[in-house]
Amino acid sequence: MRPALVTVVLLLVMFMTDPVAGGLREMLIKKCEESPLESCGSGWYRLDSSRCVKRISTKATFDEAESFCQKEGGLLVSIRNEMDSTKLTCMVVIQSNMYQYWIGARRQEGTFQWLDGSGLVPYKRWFGALHQRQDCMEMMGFMYGRWSELPCSSRRPFVCQKAG
Repeated sequence: MRPALVTVVLLLVMFMTDPVAGGLREMLIKKCEESPLESCGSGWYRLDSSRCVKRISTKATFDEAESFCQKEGGLLVSIRNEMDSTKLTCMVVIQSNMYQYWIGARRQEGTFQWLDGSGLVPYKRWFGALHQRQDCMEMMGFMYGRWSELPCSSRRPFVCQKAG
């Protein structure tokens, strides 16, 4: 088994059995209850004043996920701040138990950039142990929104965003 996969499996087991992690989950649930998701219609939820997001549980490669989002009139989600991160974590972990999913950043010319054209990824939530110099980015819900790099050919659920 690859070292990164072993690390992820061990962290997931720790998260599910550790009383401290359980306490963190309870804190997250409370935070999620303070900011309930607002519908944008037909499975879409408000992320901020100008964007709606939709979780897709079907596993896809990064490119397949991006193509799906484009067909839905959007792109893979960009995370611009802590509030975006918290809302997405609430949506995918608390409501659907998706623990790892693609977000819309890809390495270009040595740095990660958002696919929506907003440029370099200034807000970062790296999970240090899984910072591996791969080209596509996932968000790990079981680590409360920390990010990791993966080969773009990996298959993950994903979150789309669109104007709304």
